[in-house]
Amino acid sequence: MNLFRTGDESLKIDNSPSWKQRRPGTHGHGYLDDQGNVTSVAEKPTPKNEQDGQAICARLVNWLNRSTPLYGEPVVGSEEVDWFAPALHQDGENLLMQVVRAETEEEFWRRVAQAGQARREITVAEAADLVINAVRHKKQHYSDQVRAKLVLVVDSGRSPAYTFQPVVDGFKTKYATECAESGYRSVYVVGPHSDLVYRVDRRNLAG
Repeated sequence: MNLFRTGDESLKIDNSPSWKQRRPGTHGHGYLDDQGNVTSVAEKPTPKNEQDGQAICARLVNWLNRSTPLYGEPVVGSEEVDWFAPALHQDGENLLMQVVRAETEEEFWRRVAQAGQARREITVAEAADLVINAVRHKKQHYSDQVRAKLVLVVDSGRSPAYTFQPVVDGFKTKYATECAESGYRSVYVVGPHSDLVYRVDRRNLAG
């Protein structure tokens, strides 16, 4: 007997030889099994420009405020700043955020638009590789001076498969140093709700 985790992630008993976890997201969902196989499914409607940015940044702000209120609600930024959350204290710094989708491949989103759905069948390691591709994709567009003041938010709201703990742990093991050297103040992966927030530019952080 093994544990099977359903869409609401409650535990049930199943007689199958392995377990499979399902994680719902925004117009998509992800699966993880005990063999390290990851399935990422995205569905219509496809995102438009920075459509999901405010919700994703609000989740990060809520997570950062979980112990002590540090920042106000995120508002739209300008130029290289997608969103910023004002500091609540005089000696605090505003939180300046850039957002990049975890799934950056245009062909993937084209398939979603044309067929109504697209999926990836990948391993945990390959999922981590796709997340670092998103970080690299965003990094190449900005100078060191600009990145130094920004927090990079990897939007996994529509790609919740990339927030499974083995994916995050594998990412940190392989790519935390690269993220730390990317020039951003910090790098976070943020999923479809506020419990799925992970800082990924430091190996030794639990979140």
